[in-house]
Amino acid sequence: MYRILSAAGQNGERRRQVTHPPRTILELVVHGPSQVFAWDITRLPGPAKSIWFHAYVITDIFSRIVGHTVERAETAEQAEELIRETITSTGTPGSA
Repeated sequence: MYRILSAAGQNGERRRQVTHPPRTILELVVHGPSQVFAWDITRLPGPAKSIWFHAYVITDIFSRIVGHTVERAETAEQAEELIRETITSTGTPGSA
């Protein structure tokens, strides 16, 4: 039976298949420094078990680290303060 169906081109999946549109891949194009900043928080092990530090880093994706701090706890206020200080010292992204 499979040979006969294959010869007639009918041996494939007969249920309706959903086709999704292709996903667009985001791309950041940077031609110089101070155009796009990215930030991250990373947990770092401390001197003893169950002690962690949180490293906040703001990076100019073209070239360098523009702001950083290490804290004992992760809070929105600390992140906001670091972002504010970085923008004050380097200017807003895209303004240079």
